[in-house]
Amino acid sequence: MTSVVDARASSVLEAIPAPLVVVDGRGRIAATNPRLEGLVGRPRGELLGQDFRALGGSSERGAVEGPVALGPHVSTIVRADGVARVIEWEIAAFPVDGDAARHFVCVAKDVSEARALGARVSALEAEVTAARSRCDTLIRAFPGWVALLDSEGRVVVRSDMPRESERWLIGAKIWELPAIAGRADIQAAAREAFTRAAGGEPVRFEAAGEGMTGSFEVEVVCHPIRACGGDLVNVAVFAIDVRERNAAMEALRESEERLREAQQIARIGSWSLDLVTNHLIWSDEIFRIFEIDPASFGASYDAFLEAIHPDDRDLVNDAYLRSLAMRERYEIVHRLRMSDGRVKYVREIGRSSYDDEGRPLRSIGTVQDISAEVRADRALQQALAERETLLREIHHRVKNNLQVISSLLHFQAKKARTPADVAAFAEGRDRLLAMILVHEKLYQSQELSRVPFGDYVRSLTGALLASLDRDRRIAVDLALDDVLLPIEVALPSGMILCELLTNAFKYSFPEPRRGRVQIAVLRGGDTLYLRVSDDGIGFPEGFEPDAVTSFGWQLVRNLSAQLDASLTIGGEAGAQIEISIPLSEGTFAARPEEEAP
Repeated sequence: MTSVVDARASSVLEAIPAPLVVVDGRGRIAATNPRLEGLVGRPRGELLGQDFRALGGSSERGAVEGPVALGPHVSTIVRADGVARVIEWEIAAFPVDGDAARHFVCVAKDVSEARALGARVSALEAEVTAARSRCDTLIRAFPGWVALLDSEGRVVVRSDMPRESERWLIGAKIWELPAIAGRADIQAAAREAFTRAAGGEPVRFEAAGEGMTGSFEVEVVCHPIRACGGDLVNVAVFAIDVRERNAAMEALRESEERLREAQQIARIGSWSLDLVTNHLIWSDEIFRIFEIDPASFGASYDAFLEAIHPDDRDLVNDAYLRSLAMRERYEIVHRLRMSDGRVKYVREIGRSSYDDEGRPLRSIGTVQDISAEVRADRALQQALAERETLLREIHHRVKNNLQVISSLLHFQAKKARTPADVAAFAEGRDRLLAMILVHEKLYQSQELSRVPFGDYVRSLTGALLASLDRDRRIAVDLALDDVLLPIEVALPSGMILCELLTNAFKYSFPEPRRGRVQIAVLRGGDTLYLRVSDDGIGFPEGFEPDAVTSFGWQLVRNLSAQLDASLTIGGEAGAQIEISIPLSEGTFAARPEEEAP
């Protein structure tokens, strides 16, 4: 070193407050100072004689011409402890007496922290730029009007680009905008909202009126924007048109009101039970039906069970749990007991929804107050029972009265002096028998307005045979459809059959002749067919029913006309008479199974 740097220079080198190194013409380190040693973390003895380029590492800029690059030079030094430092070099050449090659003074400056700080600043600037871009995007995407206000309430940024004629709005105070000019109430609300927002409180209010471009309904939000230190930077104002929303909300309110009114009129309410949280929701009408204060209701399934009549709780719970397990519709009628002891009847209907694994999630349904219907039904059933009892009593008394008349005819017949008189009394009693049997069947029937006509014909046939065929010379075949006929059809039809059977039993088989009578009561569509046929002596030669003047045949013709029925006669061996009675739709009734013979 002494050949390159004299003692005075060496002293100066030691005193220089910056890391410094002297490089000879061959690029070798000829001298250093202590600060360089501290920078690279290696002692001076290891550095002297080393290639300067090995110390400098890879070059970031500057062309190397020869052993050293002149001018500014940036490189990376890896310290002995492995820490990399970025070094900025200032390199200058100087001549040395007696040495043809130039020497170099290289002053080092550690710029690692500055470089890192610059990188951080650049990153922050990029982040700020990105944040501003996102903010601008959000402002443009907001479906309304956005503005930033300064601390005095003046507009400094608007979301919509103003036309040239509106540029003066920038700088206007928010409560002085033309859109609300003349509306003192809105201006006061805007001023108050800004003042509160500037004080740190987010504020929301609605305004409606007529602006420069027509009517408006807006919701306005004022929100403070503060710096990191807490100082107010701006107040953000967001305004959005809420006409459609308000119209939809009004329509929803009207719909809910109509639903409440409909539920109240129908005395029916709706409920929803979340089976995951056990939270129960009732409509207002259910609270009215149960007469429970919503504030005191537990809003759970258990609370619902507690409101049910104690005698019906297990029934309701079992029915609901069964519907969940079977995934079926839930429907039940049960009682409620009010606090004053009154009892109500309600009908509940519901259904449940399930997840993909079959677990029940939610049940919904309705509750309807049917107390009035239950009471009305009970009153109706009681009235029907009383009416049925009265009708049975009437039929029973009519039958008894007719039997009394029949008995009187029987005793009166004993006083008759001629066989013709006795026969007349007997025929009268048979005709009474046809009427007596109708009332007897009605009295015995479960349906008091209809006669089981098959049973009636069996009874009538048996009674007439017992009276008119005491020698048992006549066999009877029956073909009877089980039908129920109203009394206005059954009574004349029975009397017609009584006359036809009486004629067959009395006149078709003169002694000692035996024979067979077929009796049919058949339904074909809406027509009732009454047929009596026998294998007896048949009709007289030239018999014409319309020409017969006997009382019995006149009765048959008159009753047939009353029923709008047609009468036909025939029979090759014996006689056959058929009465076809047209009946209106619905006259026939299916016979109850419990009445089947």
